[in-house]
Amino acid sequence: MRHLGISLSSSFLGSSTTAGFLYVSDPTSSSCSLVPDAPYLFGILIHQSELPTAQCFPMRLLLRLGYEYQSR
Repeated sequence: MRHLGISLSSSFLGSSTTAGFLYVSDPTSSSCSLVPDAPYLFGILIHQSELPTAQCFPMRLLLRLGYEYQSR
């Protein structure tokens, strides 16, 4: 896996509405004690309706999710 990579799964935890994971790394390089030393990736579970955007424009999806949940 790599930054902005996608792994697809037919079902996750018994749900047919999930499509897979979008992987992102921490660009801020924050020194939080809960986060392991770099390199590492976070996996964001994506919905079936988000899959086309995630495949073509993964950064756009990531920015939209940040806006939706008021992250900066």
